[in-house]
Amino acid sequence: MSMKGESSSKQGEEISVFVLVTTFEGDFHGALFEVKLDRRGQVMGGCGATQPPLLDPVARFFEKDCNIPEFYTFGGVCICNKLYLLLSSGSDIGPCNDDDEITTPKKPDSLNGYIFDIKTRALVKFSPPKASKSSGTVIHAYEKIYFLLDPFCFPCEPEDSFERYDPINDSWESLKPFPYSEDWATTKITGHAVYDGSILFSIYGRRQPAVMAYHENRDYWEPIKVEDFCWSGKALVVGNTMYALSLQPGEVIAFSVITDQTDEGHAAFSLGKPLLLSGMEIKFPPNPSRRSQYLAHLGGLEFCLVQSGFTYKDNYRQPLSITTFRIEEGNNIKILHSAVRDVDIEGFSGFLVSFCFTHTVP
Repeated sequence: MSMKGESSSKQGEEISVFVLVTTFEGDFHGALFEVKLDRRGQVMGGCGATQPPLLDPVARFFEKDCNIPEFYTFGGVCICNKLYLLLSSGSDIGPCNDDDEITTPKKPDSLNGYIFDIKTRALVKFSPPKASKSSGTVIHAYEKIYFLLDPFCFPCEPEDSFERYDPINDSWESLKPFPYSEDWATTKITGHAVYDGSILFSIYGRRQPAVMAYHENRDYWEPIKVEDFCWSGKALVVGNTMYALSLQPGEVIAFSVITDQTDEGHAAFSLGKPLLLSGMEIKFPPNPSRRSQYLAHLGGLEFCLVQSGFTYKDNYRQPLSITTFRIEEGNNIKILHSAVRDVDIEGFSGFLVSFCFTHTVP
């Protein structure tokens, strides 16, 4: 898909939006769903019907009798039609206080990485990280996968708290750790962005919102000048502007990236004041709880917002809202389509949206 601002609908292709979810209770730990969009950004599959068919999973991951902790979180990235899955071991290993009993961390071989092939539907293992992470952020950047332990895990961070995986060589290497300290112990990574040789991390908690940059070529961390704001999930970069979800459900923000140079000739970033984009209209059942969301890039200035939440009206269905939109002149949102597909949750008690990605259908 193009990154130059033209509409993805001009490409003459259908697009599949894949949605990775983390499930609660039941017989398995996670699932992958597929929603197809036509060339106009319209959601396909009977959304105009009075009672659209239930959305069935493309794949279910990890039955409960597998060697996976009871509490865990999913992280995923997609590279060349392959979904790389990493699992964080949840409350099994932290965070902890001095008075807490510290449990033994899960060994890496009990938390393998997995690759799901979008085309063949095959699931295979890849080499696990050197250290399990009680809560981690998984990022695809510069043809590799980065896995970072959340700051709130201090002081129980493992030695290999920040790692990078090379898919070509199936190998992990340890990187310079995040500057963990008591100042960061009540914070969590809410979002990230990949930009100009660096990875920017949005961090929120009891302290003032902050952004930290990891410079990939120098293996170096530094704080970024930023207005008082955070974003959620992956910020999508078009030119020198980033588009992302705010921490409020359904809000899309835009902010500029300003690049300067240090005296040593290195890049130094600052982020401009965020602008809340107007025009977002989402089809969604009223008053959902535990709403989760993710923003996928369709190409140019077109995006797809995927949301879900609990409505408690039907124990066997959970709504999945899909909203496609274009950002037009004046940073106004034009809705292309907004629809709801129900997911059959019989066998588990619900799910959270963990990650979304697109795949072009010729």
